Amino acid sequence: MKYPLKGNTVPFWDVPMIAIVFPFVVFLAYYFTRKDVYDFHHAILGLLFAVLLTAVITDAIKDAVGRPRPDFPPLEDAPDIGAVR
Repeated sequence: MKYPLKGNTVPFWDVPMIAIVFPFVVFLAYYFTRKDVYDFHHAILGLLFAVLLTAVITDAIKDAVGRPRPDFPPLEDAPDIGAVR
């Protein structure tokens, strides 16, 4: 196979930590220094909107490109599960 299937470069559990928890901690530290609930509220809303928008755009691009996985050709030759019954 020309391009074998590799494992994830970044662990699955690490992505939410980097994208959501770390910025939340930074916003929380900023909130404790300024004590401004209005800024904290808008920072959290902006963070959640950015994560949502990133997920939607990423999924849209994945659906539009539709590139098969690297191990797709061997799966094409797999027997039909429906015919086994």
